Amino acid sequence: MPSSRSSTAPFGQSRIPSKRRRGVGAGLSGAVAGTGITYLVQLLPENSPYKNSLLLAIPSVSVALSVAALFCYKEIVATWLKYKETSEKEEFLRLAEERLHDANATPEHKNEVRLKLEAFQTSELDRSLNRVKSLQEVRAKVERSNANA
Repeated sequence: MPSSRSSTAPFGQSRIPSKRRRGVGAGLSGAVAGTGITYLVQLLPENSPYKNSLLLAIPSVSVALSVAALFCYKEIVATWLKYKETSEKEEFLRLAEERLHDANATPEHKNEVRLKLEAFQTSELDRSLNRVKSLQEVRAKVERSNANA
């Protein structure tokens, strides 16, 4: 079975398909669904009052399924990435604490770990602050938009 890891991606990082490949996947799922629905509708008797209506509705249903598949794919990838990021952070913090309390670690090594831990915490604080600023900007735009309406 082929690996989902890129040969150039750092450990633990998988390749994320490009927008083009995701779109192809969504289009393919819509085409497959449309073909399957067409096959099922063709099984209806010729004198069925619903057959023609269903055949006409298949392209719309196929597009709707395509959009739903793309939405689900994006949600699954976003959830997986969030989970992976959280687990990597927890692993880093666990290892850092373990190293700091290791009786066999040299003072130089412990100092290096402390510096990395501080850099990590600073990075996390910066990211959190950037998210807060972004939300404040969005809120301000919404409030200006509501005031102008």
